[in-house]
Amino acid sequence: MKKKFLCIIWASIVLGSCHEKTSRQNTTSENVVQTAVAKSLTVKKQFSQQDFLSSLADICVEDDGVFKNCDALFSKEGSSLFFLIIPKIGAKNWYEAESKNLKGAVYEKNNVLTAKIQNIDKSDLSKYFDVWVFYTDKKYTQHVGMDVAYNIKNPHITDLYYLRSAKNNWEKLESFNVTNDADAQKENQWKDDFINKATMLSDQKGSSHGTVATPISAEWTGKYSTYFSYGEIGGQNAGWELEINITANKITARGEGYQLAFSDELSAKENNEELVLNHLRNLSGYKTGSTMSPEFILIKDNGQFYVKSKWIDGDVITKPRKPGYEIEKAGL
Repeated sequence: MKKKFLCIIWASIVLGSCHEKTSRQNTTSENVVQTAVAKSLTVKKQFSQQDFLSSLADICVEDDGVFKNCDALFSKEGSSLFFLIIPKIGAKNWYEAESKNLKGAVYEKNNVLTAKIQNIDKSDLSKYFDVWVFYTDKKYTQHVGMDVAYNIKNPHITDLYYLRSAKNNWEKLESFNVTNDADAQKENQWKDDFINKATMLSDQKGSSHGTVATPISAEWTGKYSTYFSYGEIGGQNAGWELEINITANKITARGEGYQLAFSDELSAKENNEELVLNHLRNLSGYKTGSTMSPEFILIKDNGQFYVKSKWIDGDVITKPRKPGYEIEKAGL
């Protein structure tokens, strides 16, 4: 009996020791995870005090209120820079406010607005504009002279900085490592994706309905498509296809075919049996849509849909009906 009692006591001690050991292991594992999370939350931001803006000379406008440096840009030392400059109040809002009293063609208005930005003291630029720069250090470039002063070598690293204040307080946001030509193509896509996202977020400022200026009837939602023929050119049939996609949150138009390729984002305003589609921004291809007001008009007549647009030139042999050119609608 005594021996049995001692065995029970010994088993209790062993079990208690195992439980304590397991508890310590669990606690240790939790501490490791918590430490890792804490470290991830306390990573110090990296800043640069370089005066990147000292290299910024010519500025060009690509979309309404979105500005970039015009050509390939290198500093005196040979570093590569590409700037993206967008008004803090929203590109579209800023452009409409600044251009409403300007006269002349679109390019003339853009020239005036570009000059206005260039005249702002660079120390004050961050007060009114979001400024980013894609920066490749001079150690990754080589001097080639004449028409193109420098080329970027592979491998290289491109850093993305955001101007926090003044002209030399830049926060590093991301980096992209390039080891070969395939990576260089991915780098270009990385840049384009960031620029498109920054532009889209900017355009959304001041509009609670996304790209749709005012709420429109659900009956307009769908995919519209048609084809405009030029007949036979050079022994082949020529023409171009138009496709307009309308959802509750986004409207796009795409044209592709003979000597034509564009993709634009649009805003919409419903006017009885018409849907007026105004240019919001260019996504790719020809930017001619920015000069059109409106860019498209969809017309609904007796259950059939029609379209009007300055994209449709007089050379097409496709004939319009009285309301406009026929366009087929499919649900999304």
